[in-house]
Amino acid sequence: MIDIYHFTNPLSENCLATEECLEKLTHTVFQKARLRFIPLINEQVSAKLIQGEQSLPLMDIPYDRESLICRVILDFKAAQIEGNKKARPFLLALQTALINKKQVYSHSLITAIATQIGLNPDDFLKNRMSQEVVHALITDQKLAWRLLKKYQVTIAIDDSNTLETNLLTNFSKESLTTHFTHSRQQFVVNTKDLVSSENTKTFA
Repeated sequence: MIDIYHFTNPLSENCLATEECLEKLTHTVFQKARLRFIPLINEQVSAKLIQGEQSLPLMDIPYDRESLICRVILDFKAAQIEGNKKARPFLLALQTALINKKQVYSHSLITAIATQIGLNPDDFLKNRMSQEVVHALITDQKLAWRLLKKYQVTIAIDDSNTLETNLLTNFSKESLTTHFTHSRQQFVVNTKDLVSSENTKTFA
C-alpha cells in the first residue's frame, strides 16, 4: 500500500493546484494508494500545541489569516468524520471559494459547501465546534513533526512494502508525474517479489 501525505498550506494557491494534481495522479497512477491532505498551521503554534503549552480556541468566525487557517483546518477535520472521500472535495471547494473566488469565510459559505459535497449539515456544524476536531488537528501536526525533516509544505510518499518514506518539495506537474510513475513501478516490482516469495515457500 502507498500512503501519500500532502502537508499543505490551506490558503496557498500553489498548494491548491498541487492538491488538485494529486487527486488526479493518485487515481491515475496507483491502483492502491491512500491520499491524505494534512494542512499545516503556524510552526510555533504547532510546537506549543503539541507540547501542551498552548490551547486552540474554538472560535466560530476567524478574525485574521492565522485564525482563518485554523478554522479551515477544523472544518476540514469535521468533514473528515464522514470520510476522506467527502472531506477532500470539501477542502478543495472551500479553498477554491476563498482563494480563487475571493469569497469571505462565513457560515452560509461552509454550510453551502457541506451540503453540496453531501455532508450532513447539522452534524457538520456540530462537529466543527467539538474537541474531537481539535484533537484530530493536533494529531496531524504530530505526524508532520515526525515525518518531515523541516516543517514546511511537503509531499511524503510512504511505501509499506519498502518501509521507505520519500519527501518531495518540487511540486511541478512534470516532477510529480515522473516521481509517481517511478514509485508505481517500484511498488509493482516489490509486490511481484512478495508474491513470488509466497509461491516458492515449502512446508514440512
